[in-house]
Amino acid sequence: RILSHRQPLTLKVDSSEAERILKTYNQVAVLNKYRRHFQKNDTVGDDHFFSLHLDKVDELGEFTEIRARGSSEITHTGELLKLAEELGFKTSDILEVNYLSLALK
Repeated sequence: RILSHRQPLTLKVDSSEAERILKTYNQVAVLNKYRRHFQKNDTVGDDHFFSLHLDKVDELGEFTEIRARGSSEITHTGELLKLAEELGFKTSDILEVNYLSLALK
């Protein structure tokens, strides 16, 4: 399965902020993810590259994430789909969801 989801948002918090968050919100799930990371540089020369993550998520299974990194002005959807096809994936393998949503189903 290949996983597709929107742009991730990462926020840095210190330990006191993390404690406040944990006290404020109820825990809804615990996910254990094991990730292997690979990178493929592109040959078109616009300083973007592809990252490939092979994830194993306890209770959910194994997934592949392919991301294009580079300019925010250019989308690389066609190139991503071509790379996915080269790796043996079909468009029907794409899941438009994140791990938490899968765990809560």
